[in-house]
Formats: sequence, structure tokens, C-alpha cells
Amino acid sequence: MAQFESGIVQVNSSVGTVASQVWNPSNSSSTTFGSLGSVPSGATLSGLIVANTGSNTIYLASGSLAAASATGIPVAPGGEVYLSAYSATQSAPPASGTIWAQTSVVGQTSSTQSGLPSVASVI
Repeated sequence: MAQFESGIVQVNSSVGTVASQVWNPSNSSSTTFGSLGSVPSGATLSGLIVANTGSNTIYLASGSLAAASATGIPVAPGGEVYLSAYSATQSAPPASGTIWAQTSVVGQTSSTQSGLPSVASVI
């Protein structure tokens, strides 16, 4: 399972067929179910892990997705994606670098944990 940098994890327990944010580099975001803790404004965030902790496949994208669409990077239940080239600046909204997810079947839901990887998780 993913090893996240301490205190830098955002949880979304209601990913459905309408795209929802699973990672937002804005420390003041209330829609991503967790702040970025002690990350100072203007800090560069490098690398990102998105873990699918739910029971249905999710699809990740860097922009808002269309409802009930199987577009984006598929992540199976229990799977995770390490986006090694991800880079964003922690900033006030609207922040660039927001990651969205959704399921592809109406009525399905899933959940995610997203965060910066610890050094141990990328070695």
C-alpha cells in the first residue's frame, strides 16, 4: 500500500459517476477532504500517489471529466498510480494541478487516498 508523506494525504470517500476532486494542491480547499498540513504556500509539490481504496474502478484525469465516462487513467480497486512527473505549486484557489476521478457506471462509487509519496515509497 502507498506510503504517503506524513500529514499530506487527502481522502475522498464519495467518488461517483460525476467527477470529484481527489487531489487539490490548494491548502484552503474544503472539497478535497483534507488540507496539506504544514506545506507552505508556494512550495513545489513533486510526485503524487492516488490509491483506489474503494470497491469499483476509478478513472483519473487532470481536468473535470464528463459524467459516466471511462476516460482517464483506470485504477482498479486496491490499486494505485504513482504520477512521478506530477508537479504543482501549493497555492490559494484556484490551484492548477487538481486531479479528478470518477467511476464509469451509474450508481457505482469508490474512494481514494491521494498524497505526496514518502521517500520510502519511491525507492
